[in-house]
Amino acid sequence: MIDYAQETLSSIISRDYRASEVFRRHHLDFCSKSDLSLEKICSLLQIRHEDIVAELNELKNIEADMKIDGAQGLMEMKESIRHGHHAALTENMKQIDAYLRRLVSVHEEQFPWIRAVLRQFESVAFGVGDSIKRKELVLFPAIDQMSQCIQQKTKYTIPGFGSVRNLLNRLTAEHEQNITAMDKISALSQGFTAPADGCNTFAVAMGKMRELHALMKTNAEWEQGAFFPQIIELEQLLLSD
Repeated sequence: MIDYAQETLSSIISRDYRASEVFRRHHLDFCSKSDLSLEKICSLLQIRHEDIVAELNELKNIEADMKIDGAQGLMEMKESIRHGHHAALTENMKQIDAYLRRLVSVHEEQFPWIRAVLRQFESVAFGVGDSIKRKELVLFPAIDQMSQCIQQKTKYTIPGFGSVRNLLNRLTAEHEQNITAMDKISALSQGFTAPADGCNTFAVAMGKMRELHALMKTNAEWEQGAFFPQIIELEQLLLSD
């Protein structure tokens, strides 16, 4: 069993997206308070963190490889990604952007490289935001359409943008581009390391970028290894009918 008590909500979600559903049931704000430990936020809400830890560990007993089953499984995972991973990404990027802009306005003269970090991060934020929109406005409705065809036993027609496979190939390329952009920030900041004589804002900004980098990699590996292949499989099944 894993003791999640000292982990942040964001790091827990990065390991398993289904954790977002556990947090939602217990009214834990995993967006604006994603940098708090599970034990800390439970203490603030006066609820037992042990109960939530038990539920999180129970997830490990349910298809540890996160294999999902058919259209209904895809629908559930789609919503988990939307409310878990996407929400956490969006909130973290918003916070990081604010920290970096403050660092540039106050400390650029002493640490001129921080402006290059901000410019590169703006590229990351745009790229990740674009990918999120593409999934939520194009991919997710396509999954809804496939699910509806299964439920209503109607004929599936390829969406106007073409095969879902092509869309997933584009999203995979965007994963790689966004992670490469974060790698450049890592190089500019010596591995997301705050200067020894930097202020606390430096430490927080670098820590949150390190966490974001890990979250992006985990998401890319999971989507490309489990989620995307099963979307392709479902489309192929519908087209064969």
